[in-house]
Order: sequence, then structure tokens, then C-alpha cells
Amino acid sequence: MKYLGNKTRIADFLSTNMKLGTRSGQKGLDLFCGTGSVSTLFKKAGISTVSNDLLACASSYTEARLLDRAPTPLKSLEEPKLEGFIWENYAESSGVSIFNDTIAKHIDGSRHSLELLRGSLPRSAYIYYLAQIIEAADFRSNIMGSYESFYKKGWRKQALVAWSLPALELINMNGTTSHHVYNMGAANLLGSVGGNYDFIYMDPPYNSRQYASVFHVLETICLADNPVVSGCVNKRADWPRSDFSSKRSAANAFKRIVSLASQRTDELFVSYSNEGILSTTELDTIIKSVFPKTQIFQQSYRRFKTNSRRKNAPTKVKEILINGTK
Repeated sequence: MKYLGNKTRIADFLSTNMKLGTRSGQKGLDLFCGTGSVSTLFKKAGISTVSNDLLACASSYTEARLLDRAPTPLKSLEEPKLEGFIWENYAESSGVSIFNDTIAKHIDGSRHSLELLRGSLPRSAYIYYLAQIIEAADFRSNIMGSYESFYKKGWRKQALVAWSLPALELINMNGTTSHHVYNMGAANLLGSVGGNYDFIYMDPPYNSRQYASVFHVLETICLADNPVVSGCVNKRADWPRSDFSSKRSAANAFKRIVSLASQRTDELFVSYSNEGILSTTELDTIIKSVFPKTQIFQQSYRRFKTNSRRKNAPTKVKEILINGTK
């Protein structure tokens, strides 16, 4: 998936500084898991995980990626076409050209067919097929990286690729690690899901971009709930807002989440950006209030651009990783 803040490009940086090679047999929490790039790093290192994200499309995709084995391919999901909610609201004929008409009908057809089969499928198979549909739709979207806009002239080459469901790359640990995935607010998970962790990893939003807004179409595909929509891109009316993405509330949100995390672990890792709402010094001070020993690691990497008009934007940004221990 084209997901903002995806950590695949800095996997080695995280693995090295979190010393994942020494953590086999441990239990870690990936509190803002996104599409599961870091959770899969943990699994590969022999770490059992609890993963969580506020977006259903992200938590579902992560759950699928953490399976040991894929179910039998279900080619029948690739065949149906239906003029459903996605076609009505996000296809070329609707005036919102996020998908071409044929792809939109395939998304509706595949999603409807999967729901008809849901009662007869084990959870693992259902979630895997759902992740395939999300991945296939995202690959063919006519966007630069955000579903808050779309190309007004022409189509990306990928948007015209014939519909098919891709195989997901899975890591088979033969049941030696366990993985549980939740779909809730980070503070709610720390307050309601019991147990302690050898370490907790947090990768919260760092700027004003609201993920629920940026990925609203994928959320609707995942939930298949035909929500009330409005605006120029038919955005969901019920999308949740994150306190971490507001200058007014980010500091207090961090203080709360770090305090809650301290009740579950003696070691915390926080990923952030040098362009974040909070400065590295501010964030380090908050972490030090409950995890007195901190280390700060940094790595530069190429910016992921979602707006080609930002010609004067820096081409490089820095990933900040703060490690706090008691």
C-alpha cells in the first residue's frame, strides 16, 4: 500500500537501533502499526506482537501480513463486477476519478462477494482476502498518495491495469510467534487491553495530515458500510481526528500516551520526524518524565511527496528514533 510514513525504507535503521536481533522470544507492542511494516520486522526477529491502529483498513492489512500462511487463492473474487458504492462515488462516471469505471465495479463486486462468503470462512482467510482487495484497489488508484485528491487530467498507468488480486508476502514462523491485532485508539488500547511488554514502539502522526482523511476511500472499502459522504472527493462524514495531528493538542496527547505506556513496559521507542509538530527536544523531555534514560538516533531519507507542486520543499527529511528506559 502507498501509506504515508511507511517504515520499509528505514527498516535497517530501526532493526539496528532497536537491537531486534537480540530480542527473539520477547513480546512487543506496535501501537500505531499502519500497514504493518514494523510489526513484520518484529515477527521476522522472532518477537511476538500486539499491533494496533485506529484505521480498520490499516489494522486489517497488518493482520493479514502477520499470518504464517496464505489461504487457497480464491479466483472467484476477481470475476464479479457490481455498480455499488465505490462505483457510485469514486469512479470516473461519478466525477471523482479515483478509479476508472471498470476497476470501481470490480472493487464493488469483489467486496460484495467476500461478504457473502464471510460466514463460511475462517477469520484468517477472510482477513487475507480483504487485504488483497485493499491492496489491489490502492495499486490502481488514480492518486499521488492521498485520497483527498486525484489526477484531473489522464490516468496513471497503474490505474488502468486489469483487475486481479495479488498474493501477499508472508513470513512463515511455523507458529513460533503469536500476533494479535486491534483496531482502536492507542490510549484506549493501553488502558483496556491487559498485559505487559518487553518494549513498546510508537510511530504516531507527526504533522497535521489526518490519516483517516488521507485514506478515507480505503477505509470505506474495508468497512463496506456505505457511509454518508460529502465534499469534492466524497469524504466520509464520520472520519475520526487524531490529537497527535493538532498543534493545540499534540503535546498533551504525547504526555498521556507516554504515561500510559510506562504502566505496561520499562522500554519505549518513539519514531518521529525532524519536521514534526513537536521538536525533538520537546519530545525527549516528555519521554524523560517517565523513562529517565533516553538515547536519540537519526537517519536522513528521501521525502515521500504527495503534492508535486511543492517544488521548493526539502528533498530530505530526518527520521528521529528516541529510546527511553527506566
